[in-house]
Amino acid sequence: MQSYSLDGTIGYAGYLAEEVQIGDGTMSGQLGQTQADIRKWKVPPHVEFANLPLGPKILTGFFREYGAFDVGVTYRLGEGGIIGPHEPTDSPAEALNLGHIQLVKQDFAITMQELADAQTRLRMAWRGDRASFFQMEQSITRGGFLVASPIHPQADLLTTRDLWAFTCYIFLLDHKQQKARICSFRDCNTPYFVARRDDQEYCGHRCAVKDNNMRRAQASKSKSKKKRTR
Repeated sequence: MQSYSLDGTIGYAGYLAEEVQIGDGTMSGQLGQTQADIRKWKVPPHVEFANLPLGPKILTGFFREYGAFDVGVTYRLGEGGIIGPHEPTDSPAEALNLGHIQLVKQDFAITMQELADAQTRLRMAWRGDRASFFQMEQSITRGGFLVASPIHPQADLLTTRDLWAFTCYIFLLDHKQQKARICSFRDCNTPYFVARRDDQEYCGHRCAVKDNNMRRAQASKSKSKKKRTR
């Protein structure tokens, strides 16, 4: 039997944070009714989260732009009963699409330590840590991805409402294509980037210029020192 190849894109259908509270080392709150719009993102979530300083105010901004991690969802059955996030026999995303359940609210609660651990895992994967790859693959399997039917012209082949699963998936795609790189400028504040060219060594023009200027200054200093020692 011949093998089949599929062409398509991966989509994210999660909702953005509307309410965010911070206390006792935990970020919690509720998602609103606005879905994330990938087209408005300046950078994908794996790049943004890997480079993010983990302060409460900055993380709040991240949750409002991309959505939240570790979301628990409450649904209403067609008959009116309320069910929790793990009760439907279908996956939550599939049940929503089929109209079996109605979304009521989406709450999230995640500790700053859990966020720091997730960021460390992502950064270690960026540097080639195989154990981190395995953990990311596990997160993808729990992400509730929906597969589009091949006879319907949907925009996305795969779709998920799980932001962390989506983050892991697109990072691993970039890693496989050798696009997930680290800026060659050692003092770069946002070193994790996705290359647009095969020969790209820096996250952007600014770091390339700074690194070049630093090398010139070091070379000039070295020449001056040699002249003084003669």
